[in-house]
Amino acid sequence: MPILWLRCPGLPRPPLCSISRGRWLSLALGLMAVVTGLAPAAPPSSGLIQTPLRLAGVEYLGDLPTLIAAEQRLFERHGIAVEVAFTGSGRDNLAKLRAGETDFALMALTPLVLDLLNDPNPGATDDPVILASMLHSTSLNQVVFRTDQGIETPADLRGRRLALPQGTNAEFLWWVFRTMHGLEPGDLAVRHDPIDAIPALLRAGHIDAAVIWEPDIARLRGQLGPRLGQFSISRFYTARWVLVTRRETAEARAEVCSALLRAYRDAIDRIERQGRASLARFAERFDAPLDELSRNWNALDYDLSLDWSLIAALQGQLHWAERMIRQQDRQQDRQQDRQQDRQQDRQQDRQQGQEQDRQQDRQQSHQPAAQQTDPPAGWRLGQGDPPRPRQLSVLALIAAGPLRQQFPSAVGIPSQRPIPPRRAPER
Repeated sequence: MPILWLRCPGLPRPPLCSISRGRWLSLALGLMAVVTGLAPAAPPSSGLIQTPLRLAGVEYLGDLPTLIAAEQRLFERHGIAVEVAFTGSGRDNLAKLRAGETDFALMALTPLVLDLLNDPNPGATDDPVILASMLHSTSLNQVVFRTDQGIETPADLRGRRLALPQGTNAEFLWWVFRTMHGLEPGDLAVRHDPIDAIPALLRAGHIDAAVIWEPDIARLRGQLGPRLGQFSISRFYTARWVLVTRRETAEARAEVCSALLRAYRDAIDRIERQGRASLARFAERFDAPLDELSRNWNALDYDLSLDWSLIAALQGQLHWAERMIRQQDRQQDRQQDRQQDRQQDRQQDRQQGQEQDRQQDRQQSHQPAAQQTDPPAGWRLGQGDPPRPRQLSVLALIAAGPLRQQFPSAVGIPSQRPIPPRRAPER
């Protein structure tokens, strides 16, 4: 089965896994069944209420279902007590999940892919896994710019200053945008700032452009008016928003995961029925202008699902991340070479100075020249960091059991079924 990539000319197609088609399907079936054998859905026991779950959401319009589920007490309706805290980014949420500071977390795909690449023991019980995808959107994340700085086209970004939050989907979006428009890494100065600091930098004129998301875009549009512009990214980028937990939670607390998914399904149904009221509640909670938020409302698609399009999106970001790591490795190698060249130059200077001293002092003693020291064996980018595994499978990031148990039609990846034993031929 082919894996789809961003549907646009000019972008490199990610390399497919080196395993065969049959083995790929076998791996997919095995990993999709990581939480099989769940009991039929039943009213949760009262004991679930007594142990509140911790859930980390994000101040992001894509995470509207979390806000609605929390404020409308939909989690309690399904027998679970949930303590919801909103952070600045999915990257922060993943860090909390890894540190054991939350039980469930909402995030984009980029932090997950970067975590997989830097995981020294992929497949462990404390690794993050996706329970469900909740959003498809081409409008929530944007490349914005100051129109009063002479920027009209992507080519005008050359020589400018751009800020984005590192380790988030903004970094991946910027790579896609830059590739599509023929911009090289050195064409403009890119800085990494926290998402909550970037709007102020753009308003003050300390940067010319930024990669940010809603509701920050709506706030800036309300503050800057026509002085804020944005480039269209709908042709080549789709935002994904996923619900994540640890593998051990998906396996050992399947009933809790199922109840959480039922609450999110109710939240999404409520958003579909009461869209304007749900959006107004988001605008009030996060202090964003409702009219500006409404401009992209029709481009949002909330739904619970796990399908091959999610696998394709993960595979595409894995390709990007590996490519970025290779580029960083080459950059570090060049820096190492330059350091060695400077060391050799200093050695030659010392040798020349020593020779001049010998001639001036007419000394007969020999003063040995300093010798060049080689870099440590095996020195590479991130020395001392965990090794980055190669030929990884993004299927390791999926736990489809809870969603399949509650909403089978939402899972577009086939489940594993036992193969019946072969019958002996009748004589």
